[in-house]
Amino acid sequence: MVRRIVQSLSALVFNPWLPNFLTGKLYKGPLKNACVPVLNCHSCPAATGACPIGGLQAAVGARPFNWITLHVVGLLGAIGAVSGRFACGWLCPLGYLQDGLHKIPSPKLRIPRVFEWGKYATLVVLVIALPLLWVDRTGQSTGPWFCKVVCPAGTLEGAVPLLGVGAERIPARPYYLILKSAILVAFLGWMVVSKRPFCRVACPLGAIYGMFNRASLLRLRVDTAKCVKCDLCGKTCPVGLRVYEDADSSACVRCLSCQKACPKQAVGFGL
Repeated sequence: MVRRIVQSLSALVFNPWLPNFLTGKLYKGPLKNACVPVLNCHSCPAATGACPIGGLQAAVGARPFNWITLHVVGLLGAIGAVSGRFACGWLCPLGYLQDGLHKIPSPKLRIPRVFEWGKYATLVVLVIALPLLWVDRTGQSTGPWFCKVVCPAGTLEGAVPLLGVGAERIPARPYYLILKSAILVAFLGWMVVSKRPFCRVACPLGAIYGMFNRASLLRLRVDTAKCVKCDLCGKTCPVGLRVYEDADSSACVRCLSCQKACPKQAVGFGL
């Protein structure tokens, strides 16, 4: 219950300008220059800050180097170094949505572990390589490819509300819009039948934070003398992990559900 309250409050804090959904206007104040710590589209009418993945793509493709690079890389590095993927489990609005949709009664499907390499491929190809290497005749980056082609958070929070109130028009060649809409629908359906599929398979921000899980200041610990391997941690985990097998897995979103579920109080979280 505490995590649900925190997730709800964080979604509101990152998106407080709710009346903008009726007008299609975007908040353009000074806070928009700063990135929030989670995947939250800067084009959402209610959004206060910028998305770190959008900012990272802008930083990678910037010609010449500018302050955005230091800001974005510093933010991601600081958050990852302190808590790893804690923000994914407690603060991310898209993670909150996935947790809720998975509660809908339906057949449930496991996600093969090999699929989880997809988020690293997304990070390397769409977030770093294409903005860095695919440039126009003037040498400028051709755009934030993850935002343009894939991001379901951007489609749901930005494109759908803006099109709904007529703030944007469907482009003459709506290839990207059709592709992004199809990806959003596919992930929404997948979220019902599998635990956090976007976090596990495609989220580049989760890939970045996950690389810090084994070295962050705050970490999970399992008391092997108390653990009886009852697997209640795996059943309650939103990404299907057994914490006693790998407490610092890069897939762990640090939601602490395993700590609450453990009947032997074998799971701890701290410095």
